[in-house]
Amino acid sequence: MAMTIRTNLPSEVAQKNLTRSQNALNRSLERLSSGLRINSAKDDAAGMAVSNRFNAQIRGLNQAVRNANDGISLLQTSEGGMQEVTNLLQRMRELAVQASNDTYSQADRSAMQVELDQLYAEIDRIATSTQFNGVRLLDGSGGAKSFQIGSDAGESISVTLQSVRTRDLHLNGYSALGELNSGRVGDDLSASGLTINGVAIDGSAATADFAYEAAIKINEKTGQTGVSATAYNTLRGSGSVSGNVRDLKINGFTVSKSGNMSELVANINRDVAGVTAVLNSDGSITLSNDTGKDIVIDGNTDNSGLTKGTYRGYLSLTDQHNEPIKITATDATNVSALQKWGFNSSVGATSVTGQEVSTKLLKAGDLYINGVAIGATKSASAADKAAAINAVTEQTGVKASAVTYKELTVDMGKVLATDLAATDLTINGSTINLTLANSLEDIITKINETLSGVTATAGEDGKLILMSDSGLTINVTDAKGLIGGTHSYLGKITLTSDTGTDIIIGGAADDPTSVAKAGFVEQGGSSEAIGSGLSLMSLANANNAIKRIDEAIDRVSYNRAELGAVQNRLESTINNLQNVAENFMSANGRITDADFARETAEMTKYQILSQAGVAMMAQAKQIPQQAIQLLQQ
Repeated sequence: MAMTIRTNLPSEVAQKNLTRSQNALNRSLERLSSGLRINSAKDDAAGMAVSNRFNAQIRGLNQAVRNANDGISLLQTSEGGMQEVTNLLQRMRELAVQASNDTYSQADRSAMQVELDQLYAEIDRIATSTQFNGVRLLDGSGGAKSFQIGSDAGESISVTLQSVRTRDLHLNGYSALGELNSGRVGDDLSASGLTINGVAIDGSAATADFAYEAAIKINEKTGQTGVSATAYNTLRGSGSVSGNVRDLKINGFTVSKSGNMSELVANINRDVAGVTAVLNSDGSITLSNDTGKDIVIDGNTDNSGLTKGTYRGYLSLTDQHNEPIKITATDATNVSALQKWGFNSSVGATSVTGQEVSTKLLKAGDLYINGVAIGATKSASAADKAAAINAVTEQTGVKASAVTYKELTVDMGKVLATDLAATDLTINGSTINLTLANSLEDIITKINETLSGVTATAGEDGKLILMSDSGLTINVTDAKGLIGGTHSYLGKITLTSDTGTDIIIGGAADDPTSVAKAGFVEQGGSSEAIGSGLSLMSLANANNAIKRIDEAIDRVSYNRAELGAVQNRLESTINNLQNVAENFMSANGRITDADFARETAEMTKYQILSQAGVAMMAQAKQIPQQAIQLLQQ
């Protein structure tokens, strides 16, 4: 082996090994000081990626636990309010049972009624004041609440918060917004204890012209109620009739002999005071007045299309501030009487939006607007029905527009399933291929690329909105329940007056409910009664109160049971989430945590190697000195 002084190879080897030992020592010190085996991606790139996914799951699961606990708190608050409402209802029932005993004077019953009324007020106060984080829970405005109980999208459960207001428990009177139009006001209009917006109204009726008299009584209290009443009357004949009309009497006036319907209309307008006659497009006549007084048909009605009888007027109630109008009566026998005050808003307005149209086609004469018959349709869609209405706009002065709108919940789990076929979803006969869809945005894009006449957009809370601004029926074939299952969604029709005058809607003479095919309510219809105010002022009323309170207790109990069941479900969810999070943390720890026994041994080894490396460098430094010794000799 040659002896050199220029290159000290042993020293280089010692330096290299010392560097390795020091790097390994530093790595061990870092792991021991941090407690982690993976401190950067270079320590274990694959392990770092897996660990990051675990961390995302763990943090999501921990937040889901907090979400579930918050949900339990909300439900406990709601259920606590319902508990107190139940206590109040139990006391109300106790009073009703007490009042059902025929041993009390009217003064005694009045005292019971005072307490009952206070219990009413307290239930409504609880309903409107029970809140969680500023959100009202028991007044019906809360709606469905969704709780995110997982770390991934779509892992949620929901519960609907029901109202416990007395009107929604069917313990109180009726309420509707803005303008109300009644059925014909009949002989049973009188109602004891009648109030409008809490103000007592004399509900006793006159022997005739009930609507006219009732409007006067209501308007006497407008300053207190904020509600004004308008009375009117209208009567449409059964259809065009040929032949002479003679000796016809209307409101006691004899109508001159008429040879046809046009002449009959002219003669009525000339001979009869307080009634206006109009010839309809189908040849029938409509009689009307703006006072609400009775229209009495008598005499010889042959060939007139009219039927003998006394036709009572209609009432329209309007709140001056477009606030809800509440009508109550304390007598349990007057539910039908209250219905006569009216609970639909399809008449007496310049713009009317109906409900979803029915699946039935319109036949000619099924629907009348301002006395004009609407023609038949080829389909049940809102679009076709609106087109039929617009075909006679020049005669009615009314235009129709139609919109179909539906919010749907997307089941992303099913959309992302591996067994999803390209043909599993069709809309209006077009296949929507969702096999490559990974998000709601992908679904919306695919629908909009495929369909015409129907638009998809994103709604709140991840909802999918399907809309046709022309009112097309949206037919969905969805066997796997990707967006809510197979359904046909029909549109709604809005009627707008071109002239600013009232829109009067009517049905076929032999079937007034035929207007429901277009989603409207016929003039003279009235909504379902939900009950009048409870009274303990008589034995019969007290017995009725027991039944009604029992129904209210059942409703609240059912709602409480649902909330309790969801609370139990959330508690089970929390237990499962904590268990899963614990296992994920354990798995993540096995990947990222440092093994202290091993790292301590490694640190000791590399400390010794580092010391040895320094010593060997010192020895290597002495080797070139041997060459100097040769020169000196």
